[in-house]
Amino acid sequence: MLLKRGYTLDIVKNSMFSKIYEVDCFQKEFKKMTKEKLAIKPPYPRYQKWLIASLTILEEYGKDAINLENFEQLESVKPSIYSIRYPKSKLNPRVLYVYLENGDILLLTAFKEERKSDYTRNIKMVKKRLKALDA
Repeated sequence: MLLKRGYTLDIVKNSMFSKIYEVDCFQKEFKKMTKEKLAIKPPYPRYQKWLIASLTILEEYGKDAINLENFEQLESVKPSIYSIRYPKSKLNPRVLYVYLENGDILLLTAFKEERKSDYTRNIKMVKKRLKALDA
């Protein structure tokens, strides 16, 4: 649990998947980024549909998803940080995640990439979250 500005940051299981977890502010960050109201059941808004499809691929392929077009490894640090991209959209959303030791996936943040500094800022935040969660 990470204490951040008066609230705690916990890891919660994503109810749609068996191997995917997220920090509890992930959904809020995703909603803020997309400006879409997230749906509990279909039909899903455009970017939620993209996220569900991407997470389905990620859960099925695991680390081999890195060989697919919209998945990339960002840094060669322990643990490695990965990104899911949707570059051909106006929003240009990104989701940063890591693999846990048992092979599960932890979604750490969602943001829109407008310039390279957006990655730099969010990677720093992800590292702080990982460090605090590891404590």
